[in-house]
Amino acid sequence: MSTIPLPEYAFLAIDVSFIRHAGREWLLVELTDGRAVAVPLALYPTLQRASRTKRTRWRLIGRGDGIHWPGLDYDLSVRGIVHGFRSEERRVGKE
Repeated sequence: MSTIPLPEYAFLAIDVSFIRHAGREWLLVELTDGRAVAVPLALYPTLQRASRTKRTRWRLIGRGDGIHWPGLDYDLSVRGIVHGFRSEERRVGKE
């Protein structure tokens, strides 16, 4: 089965928010092509542990290729979020 590669603009963010749904917290990223991608916040322990105030203080990197949280010194790539890549850092509550 072959797949058609997505164009670069499919991985550009225009907005970021955090929602609570089904008893879990989610990172919601709105993309330039009209899609929105929601991923469990548990995939990103630094964001999960951060205060609501620090989470909501973000800025886009480049044309929207990435997201940066200055107060956390934390970056995520939009491509990684779309592909469902989890953070390499230790998960909350795991050793």
